[in-house]
Amino acid sequence: MIMLKTQSKTKRYKNDKEGEDKKGEICIRNNPNEFYYDCGKCPVNNELFKNTSNVTLSKRFVGTNLSEIQCAECNNGPLCNNEKFLEKQLFCLEKSENQTKIIKGTRICKDKCFVSRKLTTGNVKHGCGGCSKSDKVDCITCKGDYCNTGDKVTKLCWTNKNEKCKTKNPCYTLRTSTNEVKKGCGKCPFHTCEECNDHLCNNQDPFYCFGLMGSYKNCKKSDCYIAKIEEKNGEEKIDQFHYDCGKCPSGILNLSPYIKTKDLTLQNKIKKINMSNVQCAQCNNKPACNADTFFESQLFCWEKEFNKWTATKGKRVCKKGFCFVGINKKEKGIEQGCGKCSDQHDLDKCFNCSTPHCNDETKLPQIKCYQLTYNQQPYEKKARTCYQSVDSCYIARDVSWRAEQNCGECPKKYKNCVMCNHTDLCNEDSLLPLSTTTTETKTNNWVSSTTTKLSTKRNLELLLRVQHIVFLQDHRHK
Repeated sequence: MIMLKTQSKTKRYKNDKEGEDKKGEICIRNNPNEFYYDCGKCPVNNELFKNTSNVTLSKRFVGTNLSEIQCAECNNGPLCNNEKFLEKQLFCLEKSENQTKIIKGTRICKDKCFVSRKLTTGNVKHGCGGCSKSDKVDCITCKGDYCNTGDKVTKLCWTNKNEKCKTKNPCYTLRTSTNEVKKGCGKCPFHTCEECNDHLCNNQDPFYCFGLMGSYKNCKKSDCYIAKIEEKNGEEKIDQFHYDCGKCPSGILNLSPYIKTKDLTLQNKIKKINMSNVQCAQCNNKPACNADTFFESQLFCWEKEFNKWTATKGKRVCKKGFCFVGINKKEKGIEQGCGKCSDQHDLDKCFNCSTPHCNDETKLPQIKCYQLTYNQQPYEKKARTCYQSVDSCYIARDVSWRAEQNCGECPKKYKNCVMCNHTDLCNEDSLLPLSTTTTETKTNNWVSSTTTKLSTKRNLELLLRVQHIVFLQDHRHK
């Protein structure tokens, strides 16, 4: 009689030979809820189940992994091959020392299961039976279906100084905060640590960096980097860090798996980020060294050539320890970058500093000068802060002895001009006072050039009045 039991219902199939086979009965289990019953003995191997004469049973075996079918036989009474009989039987895991794959035994083990590890090689053996006596083998026995798992025997783990420890727990490898490696038996004591469960498995030296969303990432080398991604499209912008293993990249990266945005333009940008144009810092001095605080502590400088209008943030850390800003002597443009002033050539007013982006233009000294031109309305001088490349003031008088005051050097068109640079607002009228001896005055067509002896205050006031009339006349014609 063959009996098929599934999760839903039980079916029985009878044949003409029922009761004629006195050699025993078998019970077969394909999975915990499916049983097959028949007369006879279990075949030598499960592949022979393919040759069963039972058509229904043969169909049930189609697509079944025959190597995992349990089979037990009995001859201690009628209908002895029932479910309870099979469930009471002992099955063991099976593997020889030289095999790599553990299989589930499909035939009854009469006594007990064992698992052993040869400590000299670490090889594990599983099977049915007892343990052999050997000092070089760790072995245990057990009774229970597939109870002889490898974790029941001790294994060896590497410890520091190339020594070994014995444990049934995992082996671990820890990367300490000082970037040292510690190994031993047991569970990991910290995040920057790896566990393994094989014999002497902790033979690698792991490295860790911050990765996606600030999680710990196992790396092949000790280098980590952190890059600041700054992109903008109108009011929408991306301003966040990207972390990974390795040194600062210089190629094109697709960061869309790591950076999320709803803006379609920004989505396209982060798919093709040129990392050469991104601020990036790298480290390898401890696990997960690429933290936000590490980036913020690094020295980045403003960078600008003398012929550029605006400065940009340096993309890589300034290893020289100083940022500089100064004036190109020849071209009079501002230069900014990484380095010491003493290493720069042809720079005036050079300033050094050593904090992130400290070398902005405001660090350069600026003088103040009076500003006045003959056609300025109202005709009053004003204080002006000069451009950083300017280091002097001037006051000039034209042929009509009208004053012009401003930042910079004396214009070539003036014969009467004086420069100063000792203090702010140094270009006072007193630097080039009205002459008290002779003055040449231009009065267009109605005032002729004269040389007049000025000896009294009255004559001086008269001259000033004439100059003012000339100024108004010139202004009216323009």
